[in-house]
Amino acid sequence: MRKRIAYPALSGIALALILSSSCQNTTTSSPESSSKIDSTSGSKINEDSLLTTIQQHTFQYFWEGAEPTSGLARERIHMDGVYTQNDRNVVTIGGSGFGLMGMIVAMERGFISQEQGIQKLNHIMDYLGKIERFKGAWAHWYDGELGTAKPFSEKDNGGDIVETAFLAQGLIAIREYLKDKGDSAQLIAQKADKLWKEINWNHYTNGQNVIYWHWSPKFNFQQNHPVRGYDECLITYILAASSPTYPIAP
Repeated sequence: MRKRIAYPALSGIALALILSSSCQNTTTSSPESSSKIDSTSGSKINEDSLLTTIQQHTFQYFWEGAEPTSGLARERIHMDGVYTQNDRNVVTIGGSGFGLMGMIVAMERGFISQEQGIQKLNHIMDYLGKIERFKGAWAHWYDGELGTAKPFSEKDNGGDIVETAFLAQGLIAIREYLKDKGDSAQLIAQKADKLWKEINWNHYTNGQNVIYWHWSPKFNFQQNHPVRGYDECLITYILAASSPTYPIAP
């Protein structure tokens, strides 16, 4: 069975914002007032406002909702503070890649200052560099406080190359955004570049003409889950083929 990836919190945010926008625009007006409205201009303003709202709320999920020790995205946030599965500190690597891109938007749009972003990113880059990795790749989940991999399933207790690919996208985006923005920003760009280049994509082929989703020091490639299909996982092959350090065979 194909491993499914879901980020319900983000989907919920987007859906709620769209529904909210629809509800807010259902009020009727008199023909006289309607005739004075520039429909093209009004549509533009509403779209810009909606975009800003979605960007702000998405960013806040990753900024305010981040696990405090790591600065990374939580797998889930319970607004009531009740975590019956004791997973308050579980962070998701793929989701954290999306969070890195959200921080770029936040700095560019002025939701936070570049200095605030750099300070947070420096902490995140250092954390990603010191936690347990598997041939340069990260696990799907980590205990944010301890920095240790949290098994996704019995034999999925090591590197997850697809989740790693989602994070790598964020690392590359951070590198490109900050590389020309001053000394402190360049330092973050260099750290992001180093992490990206340390990922051993070729190892996850197991000598075959395919990439395997998981590798574990304990179970090796027993999970036996080749990455196939035209879907969100395709980025794994694109990044693996373009790696300057550990590329897969063409």
